[in-house]
Amino acid sequence: MRILIVATSALIGALWGATVPVLALVLLAPAQYGPFSAVYLVFAYGMSLQYSIVSEAWARARGKYRKTTNWSSYSSALSALATAIGSVALALSLILVEMRALAVWFGLAVGLGVYRSGARYHRMAVGATRRVILADILGLLSFIVVLFSWPGVDRVAILVVAWATSGLVSLIALGLPSLRRGAGPFRWWKLHKKEITPLLTDSTLMDVGAIGAPFLLAGFMGPTNFGLYRGVANAAMPVRLLIDPLRPTIGRKPSEFFFKKSVLGGISGITFAFAAGCYAALEFLVPRLPVRLGTLSELVVFSSQAAVFTAASFVGTLFYVVCRNNSTRWTILKGRITQTLLVVLMPVIGFASFGLVGAVWGFSLSALLSAVVWMYLSMPPRAGSDARFVTRWNQRSKLFIGSQKNSSSADATGLDN
Repeated sequence: MRILIVATSALIGALWGATVPVLALVLLAPAQYGPFSAVYLVFAYGMSLQYSIVSEAWARARGKYRKTTNWSSYSSALSALATAIGSVALALSLILVEMRALAVWFGLAVGLGVYRSGARYHRMAVGATRRVILADILGLLSFIVVLFSWPGVDRVAILVVAWATSGLVSLIALGLPSLRRGAGPFRWWKLHKKEITPLLTDSTLMDVGAIGAPFLLAGFMGPTNFGLYRGVANAAMPVRLLIDPLRPTIGRKPSEFFFKKSVLGGISGITFAFAAGCYAALEFLVPRLPVRLGTLSELVVFSSQAAVFTAASFVGTLFYVVCRNNSTRWTILKGRITQTLLVVLMPVIGFASFGLVGAVWGFSLSALLSAVVWMYLSMPPRAGSDARFVTRWNQRSKLFIGSQKNSSSADATGLDN
């Protein structure tokens, strides 16, 4: 029964999370989708910070050191972060001419979305799965109601208003923040600095590749080509969002679990199904539809690249979460540096050499290589001769981590977050 409830929560959560990026892909033309996805990247950055600074820092402290943090402290830190990210989205929307009229709505949508993600993580981790399912259903229903309430309204406007409304409804269902004096971001940093530092280092490197590289290319591509480039990434968004609701559950499993033959077989089957489904949809289904589906219809020429990226995204995200919750700081850092170099260099080199097609292929292949790296780094140490190697490697890692802690302590003097 518990497995069924968790599976239901993951499915509904993935459906809820996919509504905005997928409908944007379907409803908006590439010239609109480019600026919209630029603001959406701020939301993605906010979720990355939410996991590193609040949710997974709390989870690591709770699991490894038995630190207890009440909802007031957690929600206060989460609220401060969500407000900051919402403000960044507001500022970027004011800069983008196409999004300027909706800047306030974008700020609300992004800020509420970041809070909802962090609150959902907390509720799942403490076992309030039924409450999470209710919140997801209410959020999804409110999104649909708003989306179909004002036919004829500008598509970008109706999409962002529905996004903000659904975030508010879901937030209320998950739980309003319990703000109190002395429980803000400064206090949170002092309590969880040890957990935040490695996670934030990792996520910063990730964001350089996942968010910095697209912004770098946006200046050269123009809105339409950038919309198509981002469209390939968001074609796999439902796959990644299927894992996102399961992050608390995945984090509780040891790495050995994911390398059992039965589990690896299941992962392989799901990976193939995702890749085949993506390819078939873009190659055969979308071209035969009687209507055009915005940017999605333009992605038919990139069906192979999208299929490769979809498969790689599923495997890479899964084993990245496994590594993030089970591996040492040095192991996570190695994987992140490798992935960042791949994700930045390969699309840029591809675009410089072959234009948009080269950028898309570089992006897809960088995801594939990154998935292999994360899977390798997640492998549990083998017995026998490897044990001595692992012992020596761990000793070196501890020396490295110790030196980093000393330097981090010196650098962080007087700083709170």
